[in-house]
Parts: sequence; C-alpha cells; structure tokens
Amino acid sequence: MFSSLKTLFRLFKGHSLYLSFTFLFAALSISSKMAIPFLTGKVIDILSKGFVFEDLTPYLFTIMGLLIFGAITRYFFDFLSGRLVERVLFDLRNKLHDAILNADISSLDSYKQGDMLSRMLSDIDTVQRGLLSGVMALYEGIVQILITVVFMIILSPILTAAVIVLTPLSMVVSRFIAKKNANSFTEQNASLGELSAFTLECLNNAKTVNDYGLWEDKEKEFEEKAKTLRKSNFKASFAASLINPSTRLVNNTIYAVLILLGVIFLIEKPSFVGAFTVGALASFLSYAYQYMAPFNEIADAGSDMIFASVAVKRIEEGINLKLENKEGKEINEPITSLTVDNVDFGYTKERLVLKDINLHIEKGMKVALVGPTGCGKTTLLSLLMRFYDQQSGSFHFNGGDFSALSIDSIRGKEGVILQEALLLSMSIADNIALGKADASREEIMEAAKKAGADDFIRALPNGYDTMVGRNDGLSEGQKQLINLARVLLLDKDVLLLDEATSHIDLLTEIRLSESFALLCKGKTSLIVAHRLSTIADSDLILVMDKGVIVERGTFDELLKQNGFFAKLYHSQL
Repeated sequence: MFSSLKTLFRLFKGHSLYLSFTFLFAALSISSKMAIPFLTGKVIDILSKGFVFEDLTPYLFTIMGLLIFGAITRYFFDFLSGRLVERVLFDLRNKLHDAILNADISSLDSYKQGDMLSRMLSDIDTVQRGLLSGVMALYEGIVQILITVVFMIILSPILTAAVIVLTPLSMVVSRFIAKKNANSFTEQNASLGELSAFTLECLNNAKTVNDYGLWEDKEKEFEEKAKTLRKSNFKASFAASLINPSTRLVNNTIYAVLILLGVIFLIEKPSFVGAFTVGALASFLSYAYQYMAPFNEIADAGSDMIFASVAVKRIEEGINLKLENKEGKEINEPITSLTVDNVDFGYTKERLVLKDINLHIEKGMKVALVGPTGCGKTTLLSLLMRFYDQQSGSFHFNGGDFSALSIDSIRGKEGVILQEALLLSMSIADNIALGKADASREEIMEAAKKAGADDFIRALPNGYDTMVGRNDGLSEGQKQLINLARVLLLDKDVLLLDEATSHIDLLTEIRLSESFALLCKGKTSLIVAHRLSTIADSDLILVMDKGVIVERGTFDELLKQNGFFAKLYHSQL
C-alpha cells in the first residue's frame, strides 16, 4: 500500500497550494470533532455529581461552537479536495491525450485502440476513486489518529499504551492481504483493456462482421473475454473484501480488551492509574473507537489506492509513449525534387516490407505505384510522411536528408489523401479548411468546385454548414471528394494519394480526371492506384511485388515489356 501511496502522491506535483489548504481544513475539521468526546466526558462527570445547569452551560455552548466550526471547515475540505482531484485528473487527461496525438506512430501501433481508450476513461475514473476514497481518507485517518492519541494520553497513558501496542496487528493483517492480492488488481485492469479493445474493434467493423456472418463467432469471443474479466473482477473484489472484515475483527477485539481494562481500573482503582472517572472511561472508549476506525477506513482505502496505482502506471505508460522527434531544419524553399535512396523497411526487424527502394522524382512529375495488395505501396507513402523511420537508406527533399529536417516541415510540404476518407465532427466548410483555419468561404467553395464536390454540398440541407462525421449519410465517395477539396485548398508541393479514388465509381472518377490533373500540375506527386487505366498519363510507373520494385517505366513501355504490369493490366479488362 505504501508504494501505491507513493505512486498516487506523485500526481499532486504542481498542486501544492491546493493540497496545503485541503490538508489544513481537514485538520481543523477533525480537531473540532475530536475535542467533543473530551468535553462530553466532563459533562458525564458533572452529571454523576448531580444536575446543575449552570455548570453544564459552558460545555454545551463550546460543543455547539465546535459542531458549527467543524461543519464549516468540513465543507471547505470537501470542496477543495474535489477541486484538487479534478485538477489532477484534468492534467492526467491532457497529458495522456497530448501523448497519444504526438506519439510516434510505430510506438502507438504496439497498443490496441480500445486499450488506450480504456486508459483514457476507465483508468482515469479509477484514479479519481483512489484519490478521493484513498489518499484523502488516508490523510484524514492519520490526522484523526494523531489527535486522538493526544486526547487519550491526557485521559489515561496506560490505556493509550495498550491501544498503541495492540493496533499494529490491524496494519499487519491489512498489509499482508493487500500484498498477496496486488496481482489481482493488475489482472483486472488488463482484462478490462482487452475487452474494451475487442468491443471497439467490433463496433468499427460492424458491417464486415455482419456481411461475413461472423457475429456468432464474435459473440462467443466476446463472451470468453467477458468471462475472463468477470473472473478477474471476482478475484479483485474478493481480495478487496478480505481487508476490511479482517481489520475490523482485530480492532473489535482490541476494543473489547480496552473495555475490560477500563472497568477493572474503575472498580479496583489501582494506584498507578491515578484519577480515572466514569466520564474519562466514556471519553477514552469514544477516542479508542475513533482511533481504530481510521485503520478500518485506511484498509478500505488501501484497495482503492492499489487499484488506482495500477491505473496510474497504465496511464503513465501511455503518457511516456515514444514521441515523434519534432526537431530539425525547416524547409523554406519549394520542393523541386524527391529522392528515395536504397531504402529498406520492416514493421519488425525480422521481416522487411520494403527492400532496396530507389526513386528520383523531379518537380512536376507524376509517379504511380502499382502492385498487388500487400506489396508495400502504402508503406512507402507512410515513410514519406515520416510515420515510420526506415531501417536503412534515406529520403531527400531537394537533396536534404529527411533525418535532418523537422517532421512538421516535411508534412507541411505534403498534401495527403489516404484510402480511408477522414471527416471530423464539424461542418463541411471546417473540414475542407482543416489545414488552413483562416481560409475564406470563397476559397473553400473554389476548392470544392475544383474537386467536383460543390454540387452535392449545395444540395445538402445546410450546404457548406452541414455537420458531418460518422453516420452522416454521405457516401464514401462524397467524403473523399471533401478530402480532395481540402488538399486543393492547401496547395502543397508534394502530393501523396493512396488509392484516393477507390471509393468513387468509374464515371465519377473519369469526370474527376481534370481535377486530378489540375491538382498534380506543377507538383511532385506519387499516386497509389488500383485502376491501372487511370494512370496512363503518368510520367513514371513503379511496379511493386513483395516489397521490391520489379518494373519501372511509362504506361506504354510497361505494356510492351509484357511483364508483371501487363498481366495486372489485362486482368482488369
């Protein structure tokens, strides 16, 4: 539990002022509450001698004042502790979100999307419970224990010594059980992340699952993962449930021993005890209970803190993702050439996806990449966007090595349309202006006209102000046209099109040929194409197979060779 506490206390770094005031009001609230049993004992002793209201009045007014003061300070403690925890969670969420957005893609690929989502949502909630029910309860308990010990010493040093000697039994039991069951909490969080990842995968691919009749298999797989989570939940819950009853049993035993000793002191009146009254015994038993109660609460808080510390480690693992290296030189001049020199790349060191790739493109050239699925076309574009770093070889803009250039500078020169159309939850106009926030409405509409998207956008109920996103009723082709308009608006030097027309019908694709020609005019462009007839005007075609460029040339040259490209082309006729 102490390691868990240390982990959680790291989160308060940078919030020392809030933490100080929170602890101050907690101490004031507890102090006022702890003074009341002492005064109550005095009242009992006065009443044992006979009822005299005048003698009771000072005590009653003091108790009333302490109750009011305690309520006020308790309010400020609850308010400040809530604000403190929210500020900590706000920082955690922002750090994790920023880390995910700025993470190196290769590092992010090692995690499932649902697992990262679980860290952002479920683990953050777990930390919130750990801070409020764990750390704050622990602090309250410690302050209450210290103040209670002071009052108990005043009432009876001997009984206080007995309490202090016997109490560690409760801590030993709590620590033993918590240590034995820490793995259960880790297993629970891992199972939850696994289930979240699987659920997200099914939601994102619901159509595919239904089209192939896989829902029964996925249902069984979900059930197995849910069973695993249920078992880990049971283990963790059972582990947590053992702590409190065990410590309560020990504490109740100690309480019974104190009652027995106190009664003996009242009856026998041993000389070493000193003056010990019925009121003093009543006050002491109240303090003894309030002294031991925090140990029960701390035991409860222990399981919350262990849960939370595991969650914090998962969140910090996300926060500490390898970040993209943003450092490097800026490219201020237009891009006039792009060179790929002896590049090898693999997502793992054991298996290369690209082998000995060489390419030189001058400004204005249109280069097409073709080949069967999985041959490395999209991977090559990903390397050009610096999503990954090659194992060997180099890339160059205007002769400058990519490794010496900043990632933002490289991407600032590249206009990209990926195979999957991406629209964010905002208006169509804002989606088109995504990379140019200061674009005027006229510029946005002009880009849409060039892309061939203006007509269908105007036909929508709210035109360019129509909100889009998931389930917006737009076809994949329409979404891709909006993406095309976005790239046209940015007017980048290098264009990377990854099967940008794969979701557009043939007639629409033919109508868009002029827009693509306008888009690529004067630009350095690489196009991954699935319809080979659409790249007949390319200056150079690279034919890839199994990560290797097997043929290169113009459209006519490759057909005359009657090689791999010719076979691909004739298979589409």
